[in-house]
Amino acid sequence: MSVEVDIRSKCRYTCTCQKSAGLITTKTGSLKDATEYGYCTHEKFVRQGIKGLNYDGQPLKIENGVGGNSTLFSDEHPKAWEVTTYYSFKHDKNARVIKVPLILRVKDARYVGRYDWYENASTNGDNLTWKRIEDAHGFPTKSNQSTLKFKENLDRVSCTIHNLHRVDISRNEQKNPYYCQICSNANVSINKYERVQEIYTKIDHTPTDNGEYYVTYENNLVKYKDPSKHTSKLWKLLSINKNSSLSVYHWEGDDRLNNPLLIEVKPNVGQSTWYENIGDYGGKHYKWIKLEPGETAGFSNYGTDLKKKLDRLSCTLNNAVRIHLGRDSGCHDSRDSNHKSTISTRHNGTVDINLKLSAYEYTSKESDGRPFSVSEVILKDHRQKIGSANLVFKDVTKVLSYGSFCDPTNPFLIFVELNTSKKNEWYERKTNNTWEKHDDLSGQIRGIFNSVKEPFKIKECSPATTPPKEGVKINITEQPKDNTLSGTYSTIFGTQADYIIINKESTSLKGFLRIVHKANTNGPFIVQQQLVDGNKIGSNKKGIKDVKETNVYFWQGEPDKPILVGISTNKSDGQTETKYYSYAATNVGGQGKGSWIQGSYDTLTSENLNFMLDDQNCQKNNAVPFEINNPTDPSKLYSDSKAPTCIKDHRKITESPSPRHPHGGEYTTKEYVIKGDARISRVTFDKNDTDIATKDTVTKVVVYYWKNDLGGSNEIPLLVGFVKSSGGYTFFENLGSPDSTKWKPVDKKESRTFYIGNSPQKDLTEKLDEVNCRIHHTVKINISNKGDPNKYCHGRCSPKRIKIIPTKKRISGCTGYDHISNISKETFTISSFYNGYEKQDVTVKMGFPLENVKKVTVYFPNCDQSTPVMIYIECSNQSAWLENKDKQGNWEDVSGKIPEVKSSLNLCSVYPGDGESGDREADGGTQEDHEETEESEEDLGDEGDPKYEAEVALQSATATTSDPQAHFAAQGVSGGAGYGGSPKDPPNSNWKVITGVSTGILGTSALACFVGWKLYNRYKGDPWVRQI
Repeated sequence: MSVEVDIRSKCRYTCTCQKSAGLITTKTGSLKDATEYGYCTHEKFVRQGIKGLNYDGQPLKIENGVGGNSTLFSDEHPKAWEVTTYYSFKHDKNARVIKVPLILRVKDARYVGRYDWYENASTNGDNLTWKRIEDAHGFPTKSNQSTLKFKENLDRVSCTIHNLHRVDISRNEQKNPYYCQICSNANVSINKYERVQEIYTKIDHTPTDNGEYYVTYENNLVKYKDPSKHTSKLWKLLSINKNSSLSVYHWEGDDRLNNPLLIEVKPNVGQSTWYENIGDYGGKHYKWIKLEPGETAGFSNYGTDLKKKLDRLSCTLNNAVRIHLGRDSGCHDSRDSNHKSTISTRHNGTVDINLKLSAYEYTSKESDGRPFSVSEVILKDHRQKIGSANLVFKDVTKVLSYGSFCDPTNPFLIFVELNTSKKNEWYERKTNNTWEKHDDLSGQIRGIFNSVKEPFKIKECSPATTPPKEGVKINITEQPKDNTLSGTYSTIFGTQADYIIINKESTSLKGFLRIVHKANTNGPFIVQQQLVDGNKIGSNKKGIKDVKETNVYFWQGEPDKPILVGISTNKSDGQTETKYYSYAATNVGGQGKGSWIQGSYDTLTSENLNFMLDDQNCQKNNAVPFEINNPTDPSKLYSDSKAPTCIKDHRKITESPSPRHPHGGEYTTKEYVIKGDARISRVTFDKNDTDIATKDTVTKVVVYYWKNDLGGSNEIPLLVGFVKSSGGYTFFENLGSPDSTKWKPVDKKESRTFYIGNSPQKDLTEKLDEVNCRIHHTVKINISNKGDPNKYCHGRCSPKRIKIIPTKKRISGCTGYDHISNISKETFTISSFYNGYEKQDVTVKMGFPLENVKKVTVYFPNCDQSTPVMIYIECSNQSAWLENKDKQGNWEDVSGKIPEVKSSLNLCSVYPGDGESGDREADGGTQEDHEETEESEEDLGDEGDPKYEAEVALQSATATTSDPQAHFAAQGVSGGAGYGGSPKDPPNSNWKVITGVSTGILGTSALACFVGWKLYNRYKGDPWVRQI
């Protein structure tokens, strides 16, 4: 009888390959004369022979030359006594499987003393195609030995198969040139070009030898997607040749080249192709996107188009921003909706009230206040320097720019708060564009200002004046200019001109801003009834007295249109009182002017500010708030539970009775229609402001949920989509903050395939899977996955929530794989089970969804690794066993009872000698000369990667005789010596003689998995599983 060998498996002691488990012996170790290489030999056992070789269940084939037909290994070698697989210890580190076999040695049973040699000739990483090595003269005669010629061949194949001729973009010019460490060929020269757009470096890597060079970052092969192709979801390895050069771009502050930004591949003839890093800060940087020609057309001259791209990438990967001193310009010029500003700016006008000195404060916009770096400091369009170098700040939490309130863009001092234990830094301006570093200048701010205001022509604020009796005329449309947050404007002070100080500030209500107007007086002042624009405010012709400040409110969707005015006055008891005014359009003297009146707001206070802002925004800008939790009842947004009439009646939101749900049946939608269409002023969830913002006029809002969300009225939304009146959708996805307030826009390139017309598509469901995994920790368990890839959940989800490892809980005659959480100390929720692409019909007494799952173990018969027969589910407080009833995707909960094995399940033949140990030393060498460890994710991603397997070489012996002692001796029951060892006797030794088990019954695969149960349950208590 002959069996098959899976050359992927690093079988130890006894073979555990599918269809040959326990039937042939193995030996593994390192080569005596080439210890960087390992071997795994499968040998005949008693009367058995080897027929057929496979890799991961797929048969190997031998190529017959260029253009020739391939021959199956089983046809070329009908029966073999021995097969040895050689691999690299350095580049193939998995302890259980051989990812990349290099050379095979086959001892054919038909020929005495003859060995046939083959090298891996696969070009797609499947390890299925092999090529005969014609000249094997001088190759070793023993499997654990090497010769000079054989090692040369191992080196040659290893260079090719492991893609070791590489361009490593993590290297700098100090390691110039570099070359292949195995063959010493494949030289690459490095040239560094400083100052691309003055703040970026360009490092060129140029191959000098022929052949293909694969691009890597350290040991991680770089792969990319091409969004312009119909195969845009497939990853491809990036490579170049001698006729091309590769340039990698970094921010100059990235001294260690931790975060490459762009790759440019430039052929000798033709246009460059560009690739954008889509990884994370300090990551492995092996995933890139090929940019389309239309986007890169302006890159060739290394001008502003290239700089904008580099700025955005550096902001993402290095958290490096640009600061315009004395301005609020965001982290960069680009206002891309997919790249929100990462810093916030606040104006502090109280640094020195007498001299009217103020400071612009720059901090991280992230809620955790994470540190950032400043790649450019700009003053009046000029990059600032310290000596001859750019002024750069790294790993900071706050930057302050000190200047005059009346001239904020002409600062004289910078303070930098560092995130490290180092002292904070001060920088004093020395020339127009150069600065000098100091330790502490906090007590010298006034003195420095007085000494530099003349040389730098800093505009000083004039002293405060006595409030004029006639009052001050306010310009309510005036705002700080040129991206500043502060400024002044001239107006009428009684009978002469003076200036008003203005300051832009945020409000407690998200999406709105206010401009604070204060007169340059040394006390409260009078606001004239007549405004600068000709409108009036209030009913008193003599104006409004004892004014402290005037606040003018705007919606950010219409930042130039005032919607509400609040005037704060000093009361006789020393308290401040604020009255609010809305615009009423009336004709005044035929000029079409109107008045700002209190009207129905005469009894309202600052506690009702949100109500008034929403009311006026609805009336003036046709914009309404949207409360995701209950959009149809806006009253919940207000403290007195009373919504403005404009919102609840004129722009009423109603729920659609028949929404279209996404494909798959796991998600539901709620659709809301807005009467008369409207814009959305702000979006809240459970009254808390979210990051969702859109200025578009919309006809409908769609909210997507997981159908099994058990939150009831507090169910958590996954996506929110706005149907624009102009056509199309705008989507936002929940980022998973505890209060569901953190959201980000979905890229339009991604969302454009969510719908065709009004019909939801598969891509929408896949996006919901991704977000649901993030929010509810839900996964679809793929029971067919035995470790390829070893981490998964959903295509775009990161990090991958599930990882697969060989189980330590064993069932006799079966191999099991644990699907456990890849995130430390976290459980997960199972929404469904799939076998490949086929959804399984699972009946489980615990009911779906299965929450707080710690582990799912899937068991396969050793003789048929394609058909799972049992599933074990372990939750925090309960567990369940499922049995495969018919191989048609139907599973039954059999917890607490012995499953009845159906005759329709896979049959496993039983062979003599099953379970005997093959634990031997290699010829003249030691077993496992190299200690092998679990592999990191080197060279791997989540799509299109080389095979990554996590199968362990489990000893698997099936029961074959009526003597159960022999069976359990082979298995090493509970506390035994391990694989092939002798078990300790259980407390009750009566188990040694149990008869009446039919050999015919034991032939079925399912019963092979369960036969030990009857014997073991009686003495160990666990009806299914033994811990080894």
